[in-house]
Amino acid sequence: NDSDVEQQGDGSFVYVDQDGTDNYSTVTQYEQTSGASIVDVDQKGNANSSSVGQVGSNATVNVIQTNADLGSLGNTSLVGQAAIDSTVDVTQTGQGNMSNVSQVALGSDVDIIQNGSDNDALVIQAAGFSTIDIDQLGNDNNAVAGQIAIGSTVGIDQDGDDNTALVGELSLDTVANVTQDGTDNFAAVGQLGSSTQLPAGLFDGGDSSNFDANIYQRGSYNTSATGQLGVANRVDVDQIGNNNDNGGIGLGAGIVQIGYNQEAVLLQEGENLKSRIRQGTLSASSSNFATVSQTGEFNDSLIEQDGDDNRARVDQSGSDNYSSIFQNGMGNNADVAQGASGNESFVSQNGNGNAALVGQNAAVPTGTF
Repeated sequence: NDSDVEQQGDGSFVYVDQDGTDNYSTVTQYEQTSGASIVDVDQKGNANSSSVGQVGSNATVNVIQTNADLGSLGNTSLVGQAAIDSTVDVTQTGQGNMSNVSQVALGSDVDIIQNGSDNDALVIQAAGFSTIDIDQLGNDNNAVAGQIAIGSTVGIDQDGDDNTALVGELSLDTVANVTQDGTDNFAAVGQLGSSTQLPAGLFDGGDSSNFDANIYQRGSYNTSATGQLGVANRVDVDQIGNNNDNGGIGLGAGIVQIGYNQEAVLLQEGENLKSRIRQGTLSASSSNFATVSQTGEFNDSLIEQDGDDNRARVDQSGSDNYSSIFQNGMGNNADVAQGASGNESFVSQNGNGNAALVGQNAAVPTGTF
């Protein structure tokens, strides 16, 4: 099957339905100044491919692809929009799926759901009030989302093996959420701008305030990296599984925060866990708080804080764990609690009015915070 449609004008509507094998469909709409332009493509069969391009206002694209195998790879969808109040909805079910969506519009919305193996999704938005939602269920999934918008929201949920999620945003009042459940997962989110919420990140920056970074990974061999630059930002990382790494693909620190009143909270459960937290600089940071909770054996925690009135807390349950805390400034506090046996703790404080409390083979210390 083969289909090629070109439309010019306002209030255009295209509907393509293909059932069979080796399907191909391409739709082009342009010169819409008012009214709704709608493209609906439904493909069933094998080796399906769909390409949709729109230039207009109030445009809507809906693509559904289903692959029944028969020895072929499967579905491919490419959608491009340049419109106001645009919506792209892509659903792919099968094997070897790939989706690529680009939007340049206000009030844009992208929803991609892929179910199968070797899924890949790439989305780019440059608009206000934008929303990206990617849900992938299967193996070897990869999702990349980029936004340059005000009031943007990114949500990526991956369930399967060898998942990778990368999200980049440059906007005001943005929210990015990444949830991965499986094995060999990697999550990274980057934001630059003034924002209110951010889950999961590699670099959240730009004189921002009230960021909230949240990473949840369940499985084995997970990696996360988060960075924030601003005031009153918070990072929450939960890693449940084995051999989790908060250092992030060989980075010197898994969580980097520069600013005031920053908070980093890390929870790790498993074995051979690694955590790296770096907060502030001596000239531009104070009142930061870092807490690490590690449950298991042969775990490693490093906290570095520059500035005044910073707090660091490490709780390690198990044996043969190692904790290092470096604080440079005045009025800093450090608490370390290590259970069982064979644990090591190192605390270095440079400045005046600092306090350190270390308890080994004991309960969590109290009295400093």
